Amino acid sequence: MKNLPFPRGLWGHARAGSALAVTLAIMMILCLRGGPVGAAEPAKDTSKPKYRVLFSNDLFNNVNHNDVLVAFKVWIETVLKNRNYPMEAEIDSYDGLDEAEKRIQEGTVDLVIFNSIDYLQTSQTNQLDAVFVAERQKKTMFDDYLLVSRRDRNFTSLADLRGKSVIFFDYGAKLGRLWMDVTLGESGLGSAGEFFGSISDATKATSIVLPVFFGKADACVVGRSSLETMQELNPQLATQLQVLTNSVCLPESVICLPKHYAWDREAALRGLAELDTEPRGQQILLIFKINKLDPFRPEQLDGLRDLKARYDRLSPPTAPQKAVAASTGTPKP
Repeated sequence: MKNLPFPRGLWGHARAGSALAVTLAIMMILCLRGGPVGAAEPAKDTSKPKYRVLFSNDLFNNVNHNDVLVAFKVWIETVLKNRNYPMEAEIDSYDGLDEAEKRIQEGTVDLVIFNSIDYLQTSQTNQLDAVFVAERQKKTMFDDYLLVSRRDRNFTSLADLRGKSVIFFDYGAKLGRLWMDVTLGESGLGSAGEFFGSISDATKATSIVLPVFFGKADACVVGRSSLETMQELNPQLATQLQVLTNSVCLPESVICLPKHYAWDREAALRGLAELDTEPRGQQILLIFKINKLDPFRPEQLDGLRDLKARYDRLSPPTAPQKAVAASTGTPKP
């Protein structure tokens, strides 16, 4: 039988069908091998590892929360980059001690900044190394708290302030209030809530000291460094105000690294120690109103340990005392 030529149009279709069949076969082979067809290479994960910093929220009471977060993030990332650790800083704050302890147990934090009462109360000290404390006073390192009144009101002792108005510095673990409750309780004068006629709190030194200076409040409890700064700016404050009594020097915060620290411990310690030597670090110190960070020594907390032990011995605990004990649960601003 004579072979008949394939019609031209059908031959075109036949060739196209063969090409399609080959293409499909190749695709099946590639799919069976797990290789994507016609797809770009999968994008590489370019995200940087996290350096996770956790603050006590109480330490933000008298500063702008966002300013601190941004400044600390930029500083941490700059320090890490300079030490060949290109990482992204993740800055967060905790509301209560339970929250901080959970993060420590989970191993999801690289640096913890406690208020000092939280550090004394934490059950996680076996998981932490305390490494630095914040210096507020060059001579004494830490602030003491002062009970201040106008000289012309003729108050000569704490007892003279019964029923009077007082303003407390609202910062950190409210150590000024803690000290005053202990001082009053040990003097048989009750708690601050029972003794004073009215109590208010303020986060700025001007809102604490100036009402006393202008006679709108009878007394205030303020840190020494804050009062001295104001007196330098306005010498009248030094001549017209007097200190009735004062506390021992009390540290406000303790900085810790986890014992099983994942990164270069020496680099972290150097970075913190040099905080006051770098522009970004100086900005953070200025926001927090501290001079520099000093290496931690256990005896630095002796005065606070003693104060808290005396506070715990006072009974029965009054409502104001309970409020002080719960001060670490202050809501975020």
